[in-house]
Amino acid sequence: MIDRAMARALIASLMPGAEAVTLRVRSATDTFTSYSLAAAQRRQWNLAEDQGDAVTTPVFRIRWAVRQETLDAVSAPRPKPGDVIRDSSNVDWIVQDTASSLFDSYHVCNCVRQG
Repeated sequence: MIDRAMARALIASLMPGAEAVTLRVRSATDTFTSYSLAAAQRRQWNLAEDQGDAVTTPVFRIRWAVRQETLDAVSAPRPKPGDVIRDSSNVDWIVQDTASSLFDSYHVCNCVRQG
């Protein structure tokens, strides 16, 4: 029998662009606390939505969607600007800004590639 956590992980793994990531939360003293998240959904950053920065190319910009229940499962806080999302290829993405859904069921993080 599949328990609730396994069912959520299975559903998340079937979402296009979903992968296991590490959320590295920056503290006020510039130290990081890492949380392993079962899944976050990688999305393209639609340039039609943000034409303000012509210097950064789309290859170095990505949008991550993280479900609140995924954060709750590991007692992780909401992502905030300055935090880092490390993808399954060990590439670090710095959170530039975030937005939450109407009922805070998921959070969208606009990120740029570090380095």
